[in-house]
Amino acid sequence: ENVALSMVANANNIIASVIVDETNNVTESLINGVYTFENVMASHSIDITFIPTYNITVNIAGNGSVTYNGEAVENAEVITVTEGENVALTIVANDNNRIANVIVDGTNNVTESLVDGVYTFENVTANHNIGITFVPTYDITVNIAGNGSVTYNGEAVENAEVITLTEGETASFTISAATDNRLVSVIVDGTDNVTESLVDGVYTFENIMANHSLDVTFEGIPTYDIIVNIIGSGSVSHNGDELENAETVTVFEGETPAFVITPDEGYKIDALTIDETTIELTEEETAGYTYTFDAVAGNHILAVKFVEIIRYYTITVEAGEGGDVFYNGELATTVTVEEGATPSFEINCYLTPEGIGYIIGTITVDGEEVELPSEDLTNYTYTFEPVMANHTLAITFVFVSSADMIENGSMEVYPNPNNGMFSIDFSNIEGDATYQLIDVR
Repeated sequence: ENVALSMVANANNIIASVIVDETNNVTESLINGVYTFENVMASHSIDITFIPTYNITVNIAGNGSVTYNGEAVENAEVITVTEGENVALTIVANDNNRIANVIVDGTNNVTESLVDGVYTFENVTANHNIGITFVPTYDITVNIAGNGSVTYNGEAVENAEVITLTEGETASFTISAATDNRLVSVIVDGTDNVTESLVDGVYTFENIMANHSLDVTFEGIPTYDIIVNIIGSGSVSHNGDELENAETVTVFEGETPAFVITPDEGYKIDALTIDETTIELTEEETAGYTYTFDAVAGNHILAVKFVEIIRYYTITVEAGEGGDVFYNGELATTVTVEEGATPSFEINCYLTPEGIGYIIGTITVDGEEVELPSEDLTNYTYTFEPVMANHTLAITFVFVSSADMIENGSMEVYPNPNNGMFSIDFSNIEGDATYQLIDVR
């Protein structure tokens, strides 16, 4: 007799195995779930095992592929597996795309745990779903010329390096020139010069939707020489360092170097020139001055001359009626002299048309009377000691008539008045005396 057995698994189960006579696995030979014992001539056994099944639903968005057991998986395809199986899905993005995320069971982001693009469900004991999203990618090619650096996400970017980013991303590049170098230009996509739009040295590509290039050029900063020439007693310093005469200071283009000019004690700045152009200084500035160059764009010469400070003092001359005071041959009223000078003043008496003669009465300096060498002087030269302050030179004159001369000198002039001929009688003079004939008429 022939015995046909029809085997049907319940929902969410499958026929795991059909074993005949304990050793013969006929699972693969079932026809529509039917196994037939034909021409039965002996006793038989058949062991049928059903096991649970679980579904893995695969959802795919974007441009890429998912394979299972070497077969491509379609979007929304359901893979049915038996309990305890391991299910490995290989995920590959198409060219110019990348895996944006892999989400298991709606919440578990396993993107970072992929191993060579493979995600494995191990020991499956429940239904699962997996959502895979691919997004387009775009390349930013960074070209660097000269001495400087470009960084992205804190990492140094090499010359000609390609940074791959996903659509819609924002990418910021930090651009820094090396020491003694400067940024010349930042060109985006070959033509767009964005150098002036950098913010703190950063250029940002926003909402990337295409490939881009970023060309960054650095150059060494040109240097220029400033020669410092110093004449006289004083110093010039730069950045705290005192400079020697004819010393050269090298600065970078665009710098604004400052030079501190300091006269020695008792000296002042007499002249300051930059490239032979005189810098006008106030009296206060001659005591010390800091010269700052505008942004340097060429070589320069800074020349400074110091001179000893010469102080000047005023001698005020007060001359009464009856004479004149001369200084250097000119009538003196106010005379200015250098500190330490020893000026001399010539004092001359004169006669009035009426015949009255004058002699020097007193000479005082700052109110102190000067001792004269003799009486009845009609001219005298007074010389100051080295002048260290302002002074007042005051002279008084006194007039004497012929009668005064007779009375004062105990001598007689006759006839008095006279007609041009006269005699002088000294017979009444006792002792030694010196007399000066002022005017006899």
